[in-house]
Amino acid sequence: IGCFVVSRNISLSTEAKDTAVILAQNAAENIKQNGLEEDSVYTSTVEGEEYTVRLQRNDNQSVLLGSATISVFKENDLIFELNVCWQEDEQ
Repeated sequence: IGCFVVSRNISLSTEAKDTAVILAQNAAENIKQNGLEEDSVYTSTVEGEEYTVRLQRNDNQSVLLGSATISVFKENDLIFELNVCWQEDEQ
């Protein structure tokens, strides 16, 4: 029975990581299209599980290149983090 418990825990952990990667990728694509003016945090529920996505803009020396860190949490535990860059609109 112990093997089944371990197997189930590994499966749930892998599922959470897969979901976190997808949420981070979706956030990155949104940032690429729309930019990121300010830091933000939102929650997303996937198959009954709640994830928190934090978008944190990084300080850049370039006015033409934006960058941010996307962090995905589940129950206050960091599951996945992704750094993204995009070209800012010239003003």
